[in-house]
Amino acid sequence: MLDGNAIYKTLSTHRGIKLLKEFRNGQDVDKELKLIADDLKNIVAAQKLENLLNRELYKRINIDPLNIEESYKTIIERRLPIINSYLNEKKCQEYLKQAREEINSQWEPRWIELCPGRGILKEFCKRNIDGALDTIYPILVEQIAKNLAAEGLHFEVKEVINRIME
Repeated sequence: MLDGNAIYKTLSTHRGIKLLKEFRNGQDVDKELKLIADDLKNIVAAQKLENLLNRELYKRINIDPLNIEESYKTIIERRLPIINSYLNEKKCQEYLKQAREEINSQWEPRWIELCPGRGILKEFCKRNIDGALDTIYPILVEQIAKNLAAEGLHFEVKEVINRIME
């Protein structure tokens, strides 16, 4: 959905969309999307850190039904050092640095895959389209999806719209 040409086509053909900024072509839209993505890069780093911590902290727990209390205590005793290690300032900075470095190393060639597309498109609407976001965003998404579907993509319009709106 973060296709500058598809967005430009929608912006230039839909009479109900009033732009606050002029775009001459799809490349202008792509540049604006990239600027917004760069502004939202911390969201991607935060999500990366969340995933890293979730993998480490939320491992499946199996409590023995025949020895619930002892099983519970054993599990907590094993996990407590791991959880405490994440409270260590050095460890915290290390994980944050790791998440940011991963994002930075991949950002330029893959920003469109890494970034939250819905968030970028919403921010694009806020910055560049006159009107309430709750009104403008669904119209833009629907029109882009229709344009993409009309160009022969193998998606049904409703499926595309539902995936974006989720």
